[in-house]
Amino acid sequence: MDPGDIFGETIWHWIKRSLIFISGLVLGGSLGEMIDAASSRNFSPENVLDGMLDGPEWILGSLLSSIGPLVIGLLCVFVISSWSGYWWWFGTVALVSAHVIFDEEEILAWGIWVLLLAMLAAGIRTWQMWKRNKWAAELAVLQAENAVMLAELVADETDGDD
Repeated sequence: MDPGDIFGETIWHWIKRSLIFISGLVLGGSLGEMIDAASSRNFSPENVLDGMLDGPEWILGSLLSSIGPLVIGLLCVFVISSWSGYWWWFGTVALVSAHVIFDEEEILAWGIWVLLLAMLAAGIRTWQMWKRNKWAAELAVLQAENAVMLAELVADETDGDD
């Protein structure tokens, strides 16, 4: 047990979760701005792309205003929590994007928001299942190898007893 490795891994864990949190803020702001642009009466692909580029700018401007306490609270929970970072990231994206389109009166905007969040949740669940299945296959191979080695050891012991 090297204290440097343990300390470095702990620091890296916090840095990694902080960067994932920041990506959730940026994606949430971008998603909200894109939904806002897509639900407007003058829909065009340029407006949607401009909304995506306004997301990071919106986040920086809003961090110092009304969304500041929310972001600070989310950051504390996100970085310190031992829960899955995937779902905290999803919650961050959902809250920030909802905050962006909160004043939107168009039902279309909220419908798009629900649809995009459902797609994002399905993507996260698929990613988690893929990772779990990947590890399950590797563990099955290890268990098979261990069973073969155990059978060889038992066979060697019974041959040595004769």
